[in-house]
Amino acid sequence: MKGLWSEHFPAAASASASRVDISPTKTNGNWSERLSAFASPPHQYQRCLLCPVCNASICRLKTSNTLKNPDRQFYNCPTSDNFFKWADEVNPNQLIDVPNCGGCSAGACRVRRETIGPNAGRILFMCRVKEGEGSCGYRVWQDELEMSTSSQSTNNCDDLLTLLETMDVKDHVAMRQAAEATFTAMDHLPFGHQDFKNCVNELIHCASSLSEIEQSMHTNDSYQRLVEHCSRERTRLEEINCVHAETTYTVTNKKKHLKDLHKEISSTLDWLFRIEAELSCFDVEMRDIELGMEQISRDKEELEGKYSIAFKELEETKKLFERKEAEFDAAKAAYYRARALLRG
Repeated sequence: MKGLWSEHFPAAASASASRVDISPTKTNGNWSERLSAFASPPHQYQRCLLCPVCNASICRLKTSNTLKNPDRQFYNCPTSDNFFKWADEVNPNQLIDVPNCGGCSAGACRVRRETIGPNAGRILFMCRVKEGEGSCGYRVWQDELEMSTSSQSTNNCDDLLTLLETMDVKDHVAMRQAAEATFTAMDHLPFGHQDFKNCVNELIHCASSLSEIEQSMHTNDSYQRLVEHCSRERTRLEEINCVHAETTYTVTNKKKHLKDLHKEISSTLDWLFRIEAELSCFDVEMRDIELGMEQISRDKEELEGKYSIAFKELEETKKLFERKEAEFDAAKAAYYRARALLRG
């Protein structure tokens, strides 16, 4: 198996590989030869009522035209006038599936229920052409035919399951074609297979969902870009915080020094001119530093805003990624349950 199936279900992949090798590489990527095995059922069947009186004729289904029962269908025996029954009163279990002749394909077989001897109660299907008039000699007991068709139905199910397990889950079209070909063949068998069909459809649906989620996870790189962007903004913020701390320390020291100078001016007039000159210089320097600090503060606020936005985007993307992982886990669990139900 390739892709997601083999990555997340290695046990299923190894099991399917040990059964039958029908991979596309051995058919040049064409599944038509494999699907043809499902496409041609051996028999066609007709739902009929065997006359319970003569046990040798298929009842005719007719429609009443009487005023009392208009358009009401009924069964009657073509060879005996002693049997009549309304179609809506017939128990479905009384109906049998009569196959077309498997020897000459002349149409629906003749039917006879044995009433005596070791085969009493068994139903025999025979070529509809009577013996001596060109009959192909086809004869088969109903129970033997049912066992044969039951075995064929089981083989079709096993073959389809093996085929699906060896296919790439991303190739939904081929999986659907394989399933529909098998369903078409099984529709001609006298057995219901709706539960099997539902399980197969659920398997294909889960495989499709699993593939879509995997593809969306592989193509979504916005999360990584936001992580890198957030990391760069955080580095710049740390750098500006360092500059801001150094500037704050410098301003604090300058203010303290200025305060000391004012005290010295008030305490000594002898040094007035020198102190006034020094004070003037410090005033100018202080204005420049304060202007620089204001600019640094504005830059700091701007970077803090950018970092906050980047951090929110990172959180949202992280939540989205976690939801994707949850969807993937749910799809994987649904697929595994569907596969377990199919195998069970």
